[in-house]
Amino acid sequence: MLGIFKKWFSKNDEDMAMRLPKAEQAKFILTVDNIEARIPGLKQPAIKEILEKESIDKENEAALLVRFGRKTIANPYELYLNS
Repeated sequence: MLGIFKKWFSKNDEDMAMRLPKAEQAKFILTVDNIEARIPGLKQPAIKEILEKESIDKENEAALLVRFGRKTIANPYELYLNS
């Protein structure tokens, strides 16, 4: 019975995929405000270790997004730096 409930409320890769007609492209603008969900808690020991090891400034949200924000479990969209 528990397996049935899990199936109802869980999403697989197909459910999370963005669907567009083959000939159509989509381009989005992402702003830095209100996207903190992509940045993990900076007080976590493992995250602190990464910040120190990779010399990432914890005050630089753009750098944090580049390092940690590509994918989240909260939505199907991936974030890439357009340089």
